[in-house]
Amino acid sequence: MAFVAAQAQLLLAVVGHNYPATNPAVAAGGFMFSGFHRRGLKRFDRIARFDNAFRMRNKYPSLDWLSVALACGYYDHQHFAKDCKELTHLTPTSYFEQESKSPERLFGLHED
Repeated sequence: MAFVAAQAQLLLAVVGHNYPATNPAVAAGGFMFSGFHRRGLKRFDRIARFDNAFRMRNKYPSLDWLSVALACGYYDHQHFAKDCKELTHLTPTSYFEQESKSPERLFGLHED
């Protein structure tokens, strides 16, 4: 749950709270790939890759972090750890331990 809230905050920071209303290209029904949009798409891709890594680790807890990182498109463990620290302010292991104590995990709910 905390990860979802962190994702929402990051996306709002990238696109703003009233993004469609303030961007004439979007309000007019068009979509223009300016530098802002490319940065926003890169940020979204980074968050999605990070989310995939943790979903994989939740699904296969016996995998080590290097295997997960490489399978999700990271160059090495440090690349993954850097993204983890920047997005969650925790190391991958610390975040995984904290996330494993979330209500969803305690009630036995798992993502596919």
